[in-house]
Amino acid sequence: MKSVISFRSFYIALPVGLGPMLILQLMFSNMTLYLLYSLHIDSFYYGVIILQGSDVLYMPVWQKILSKIGKKKSLALGSVMLIPIMVLLFFLPENNVVIAFIFCHLVGAGLSCLHLLPWSLLPDVIDDYVVETEVGNDALFYSFFQCFSRITQGVGLGLATLVLGFAGYETGACQQPESVNLTMRIIVSIVPTCIILVTLIFLWIYPINESRRSENQVTLAKRRELHRSSSAMVLRKRTTQDLEI
Repeated sequence: MKSVISFRSFYIALPVGLGPMLILQLMFSNMTLYLLYSLHIDSFYYGVIILQGSDVLYMPVWQKILSKIGKKKSLALGSVMLIPIMVLLFFLPENNVVIAFIFCHLVGAGLSCLHLLPWSLLPDVIDDYVVETEVGNDALFYSFFQCFSRITQGVGLGLATLVLGFAGYETGACQQPESVNLTMRIIVSIVPTCIILVTLIFLWIYPINESRRSENQVTLAKRRELHRSSSAMVLRKRTTQDLEI
């Protein structure tokens, strides 16, 4: 267990993976309130549908980009493209349905990258661990990552709810104080932007690039072939001994 937690590739991959998950949690759980109380869009549900639809629609696009330039570069590209969109969410005008829905589409397209890529880093971390230690601990890696992701999402949702409470948000009220408007803009714009910037720092020092990933796969393939050859030799030796008996 200690060797898994202290493994360099894993503890750097954790913030790289958990940062996007926290952003997804903040955006999907607060976009409705942002559209309704910050932008005053009565048909906010269409915006939410556009956001989620774009998220699903662009996954094949990001999958193709991933296969072309690699996981690390794809996540960096998606994050950098998302930064100006997130910043502009803070300044969107009120009561402008067209602009609001265009940005829902753009945000969904960017979030699709964050949705797809973080979990894809974990198999590479496991391969790197096996190459270095010759021990497989897949279950521990997935268990720790899942545990930390749940904690991160829960903390993010709880803090957002707490901040809204301090801002004067009243559940079910038709009118909210102006402080809620500002708070929602910060939650869906400034906070995700800061998380992206921190994630990019860890992504920069994340040690597994496409070259290292390919080398690990070749090394593991050779080990598997050697293991099969050794097993076959042992089996033939035992068969020969049995026949001699």
